Amino acid sequence: MKQTIMQFVFVLLASSLTQRPLISPAQSSLPWYEPFDYSVGNIVGQGGWTQTGAWNVSPVQIQAASLNYPGLPASLGQKVLLGNGTNFQDVGRDIVGQTVGTVYASFLLQVQNPGNTTGDYFFHVSSAGSAAQDFRARVMVRQASAGQFQIGLSNNTGDTPVWTSASFPTGIPHLVVAAYELNTDVGDDVARVWLTPPLGHILPPPPDLSLPVLNDLTTLGRVGLRQGSGNTSLTLLVDELRV
Repeated sequence: MKQTIMQFVFVLLASSLTQRPLISPAQSSLPWYEPFDYSVGNIVGQGGWTQTGAWNVSPVQIQAASLNYPGLPASLGQKVLLGNGTNFQDVGRDIVGQTVGTVYASFLLQVQNPGNTTGDYFFHVSSAGSAAQDFRARVMVRQASAGQFQIGLSNNTGDTPVWTSASFPTGIPHLVVAAYELNTDVGDDVARVWLTPPLGHILPPPPDLSLPVLNDLTTLGRVGLRQGSGNTSLTLLVDELRV
């Protein structure tokens, strides 16, 4: 789905203004709008969300009420609560596999507690299936100062993450856009992140973060929400996912 970031945002917003797209139990076609309009409680078993990997401590939760953001349509459904701790559950949702072009994902993020200054990632894309481990475009959060956080980006275990120079306030929703560019040569894919990009622009602004992938995905077929263990005070709310 190759398009500019703002075209991407507004195409998906238009679809969300009408109704929630019908999706199959196994995977979602693109564009896909996920308002997390499910029963409060465990997300696994609702809307095609499945556990990623074997860890199942502290299951990912649907929490009542939505996040909203100025300039976007009123949110639907509920939101997701993510924590961070030893063997905490990770979840994902398969999408129709993409092998070329740029796949964008936007979501609302509210950092309740940014945890430590090392940080950890909570969102990623990967190949399809609950056993996938090739997590790329890893969006991270760390504490910058009291009541402030920074967004980071990494692609592989052992990477040195890149971080935003600016910091952002906790306790309020922010719009995040992540992109994964699938290119034809080996080792030339690129991940990018924008935080609170301006709405209403035809051309995308430069990304806040950009990082070569090196270990490319052959097919991007899953989006994931992660509860890691490297930042055990980290608490986040995620809503209004669009891919």
